[in-house]
Amino acid sequence: MSGDRTTSLLGTRWMAALVTLLGAFEVLLALGAGSALVRVVGVLGGLALAAAPWVSGRVPGLGLALLVLGTVPFVALTVTSLVTPVLGIVAWLLMALLHRDRTPARASARRARRRSAQLAAASG
Repeated sequence: MSGDRTTSLLGTRWMAALVTLLGAFEVLLALGAGSALVRVVGVLGGLALAAAPWVSGRVPGLGLALLVLGTVPFVALTVTSLVTPVLGIVAWLLMALLHRDRTPARASARRARRRSAQLAAASG
């Protein structure tokens, strides 16, 4: 598969896929936790984190709520760990970038670039 085709298939969804992958990592971390409370909170938080980028553009505030519920309780329960705060910070950064890319001005600029690329490909 060519690079252009891969980029067009993923579009801006690659950041959402990365956040979903972080949610899966959180589930894996939770399954190896010592207490049942941390396991339950981690698994539910990982699922919430995995869903956050996919619903953030559809329902206002729901993506942020899922991001908070997916990261903050698990990080608070595993405060002695180094990995879980890093996971939370990276998830917050990716969601901020994802939200920035979904602003109307950026979306319209992206559509214009895509249209001009399609016209250039069709003519040449």
